[in-house]
Amino acid sequence: MINSCPPHCGTPTYLSDTYCPICGDTLDEKRALNNVQDLYPDAFNRLKAHYPNAQLITGQITKTHFYKRTKHTKNNTNSCALWFLTVESTDGIQYRFNVDAENKILVNLKVGDVITFAEPYAVKVPMARDNNTPDAITNDILLDAVVLHTGEGQFLQHVGIHQPINPIEKIITYYFFALLFAVILGGFITLAPHGLNFFKGNFWISVLLIGAPALYFCHRKHREFSQVFEDEKRVYQSFLDILPLMQGVSLTDLGYHQKVRPKGNDDILCDYCDHRLSTQAHYCPHCGKSQHNNETDVDTVIVDAMVASHDGELGAESALMTAPSGENVVTTENIVMAHAATATLAVEPSVTVKPRRNVMDVIHAKMAEFRYDHEDKIIYRHALVPNEELKVTAWCYMARVIEREASVDINRTSVTTTTTRTDRYGDKDTSISTHHTRDVSFNSKLLMRTELGHEFELWLPEKMRSYTDVGDILMVEGVKLEDKSGKSHYYNPHYLNMTKKRYNREGSNLGSYRNKPILPQLIQLSLALICLWGFIEIEPQMLAIFHQWAWSSALINHLGYTIFTALLTFVPYMLFCIVIKWLDSRSRDWYKNEAIRIYQPVWALRDKALDDIDELHDLFTKLN
Repeated sequence: MINSCPPHCGTPTYLSDTYCPICGDTLDEKRALNNVQDLYPDAFNRLKAHYPNAQLITGQITKTHFYKRTKHTKNNTNSCALWFLTVESTDGIQYRFNVDAENKILVNLKVGDVITFAEPYAVKVPMARDNNTPDAITNDILLDAVVLHTGEGQFLQHVGIHQPINPIEKIITYYFFALLFAVILGGFITLAPHGLNFFKGNFWISVLLIGAPALYFCHRKHREFSQVFEDEKRVYQSFLDILPLMQGVSLTDLGYHQKVRPKGNDDILCDYCDHRLSTQAHYCPHCGKSQHNNETDVDTVIVDAMVASHDGELGAESALMTAPSGENVVTTENIVMAHAATATLAVEPSVTVKPRRNVMDVIHAKMAEFRYDHEDKIIYRHALVPNEELKVTAWCYMARVIEREASVDINRTSVTTTTTRTDRYGDKDTSISTHHTRDVSFNSKLLMRTELGHEFELWLPEKMRSYTDVGDILMVEGVKLEDKSGKSHYYNPHYLNMTKKRYNREGSNLGSYRNKPILPQLIQLSLALICLWGFIEIEPQMLAIFHQWAWSSALINHLGYTIFTALLTFVPYMLFCIVIKWLDSRSRDWYKNEAIRIYQPVWALRDKALDDIDELHDLFTKLN
């Protein structure tokens, strides 16, 4: 097995190449990726001798998913952060498992990273899955030792969950209970009122006679546990011996530095199979087709046409000079016609040149189809106050994730609760309880780049940041509303991951904006106070009028004049409120229609992206 691909025709070749990009010959050399297990078979065999189900796998990450698990107890709530990884081994087998995401080494894992993991035997995550666990998590396997292979070196994360437990605590517990048993039983025998006269008053003799067998039993257990512990340490050492070997293997040793040709911004697409290749390649390394046939054919046709045209001119002139007298003479007009016919025959077999397609141009052209940036103004109409002019900017664009900076924040809190209960006799019972909480949160700052080359930072919602990787292409849309005071309000944040085919929406829409001026509210309040004052002022007059009428009941008389007076005084206020409400409703309907008008093109692009998401996913996945 070869650690790297040998060059061919003086140019590097890669594992993904089938043909030489310079001469087009088939690459027959045996080329394959290495596994740490293949590089150190003796060490792995020693590990297998002690752990029959041990694994030592090297592979490349193809999928990542960040999530957290939570365990609830009476006084504790603990959360831990995990990566759920899908890794493709050198044999093409897919492995899925969990790793600790709180470690600084593994917090920035991304698709394309190469890792090696060693497992003596399977261990499950100590926290069970709950209803909040994503569906993408398919098992509970937790890795103990992981090495991340990078161009800057190798980094080891070793949790130590397989480490043997020292039995010293268990041994001390045995001794403690043995002595306690001897003391209690010895005291009982010494103080016994009848019988056992030999031991009466001889406490220490009793303890010694009873404790000696117990101590002997503890000593035997001590030797037994220590022997088991030494055996476990010796077996575990075979696992520890693997770790420095894993950490000493580089990407070059594994051959991953030449698995796939590095991508460049000037890469082009093959005219025959649409495979990505370098501009320096004369042949496609995937299908073996020449990439310069069209240009060579065109050059040959042009040269042949020039030669044929030149020969035609000489033939026509020769015929004119050698024509005998009395025969049909070739005139100058005939010569011109002959030149034209010769040139036509020469140029007829022309070949249409197929322009070479730049990969980034193809990607950027497709991304540009979904770019929209529009600035407009909306007049928000108010009642009783001047209308408000709002500046609205709606946008939609696609951008590629070129860098991800991740971190995990751990928050610990303790809440102490004091509860005092008093019974019917006045006695108080006070209890104090403390609840400890450990919570984790995943922070991911993305550096994005649009097809125009503009770079910016983006913070995604928690649901999306857990599975967004470097190289993913996102469609982002939103709208910014700027009021007359210059304050900005953001609405309609939508995110569509074209690479993962995942969609997420956060926040409110543009139509939810509402500004209630203070003046109409003050007028309503003033009118209400005026109506109340009027009610108080005219109540005595209304009472006198109602007393002149004959009513069957004093209660009905009192209620009648109160209701009549209230209606008389408060009807203007109610009418005013109804009119203001109606005007406000019409204003909001008009504003919503204007917001829909401005955002309609963005909706259309989103619907188009969702309808064509399979096609876009295949295109971006193939060309990325």
